[in-house]
Amino acid sequence: MVTLYIKNKLDNIQKVIFDYDLIYIELNQYNINIEKYLELSNQDLESIAKRNEYVYWDYFKSDPIIMEAHYHKGPEHRIILNGSVTFSLYVNDLIYELNLDAGYGINVPDRQIHWFKSIEPFQAVRFFTNLDGHVKYSVPEDFLNI
Repeated sequence: MVTLYIKNKLDNIQKVIFDYDLIYIELNQYNINIEKYLELSNQDLESIAKRNEYVYWDYFKSDPIIMEAHYHKGPEHRIILNGSVTFSLYVNDLIYELNLDAGYGINVPDRQIHWFKSIEPFQAVRFFTNLDGHVKYSVPEDFLNI
């Protein structure tokens, strides 16, 4: 399941979208895409990497986590393999908070500020178009107050 909450900087909900197609349309206007995957094998992951010309990919496994806001120098594609994650993106002075369960993926554009949290252990695979793409660049903790 996937749900999108659009919030202002004060964390007030402006809009909630539950329909996958409507979420896709909303995010796509900012070159952010979500995808639903069925069963994924290693061969499927290799095919995704090759089809999208990703040169680097890895597995990301974590206990419950709150990852601070950051960006990457290059696009990132992330697929949740198990567990669920709340993935947030800062776009046009709004926060797009996306609840992603296992089987969903998200494409994050180059230098797009994002962060995520999970209240349960999860595993994901991350794809990047350059070898240093996995390096995260922090943003000021108070960037929402600027």
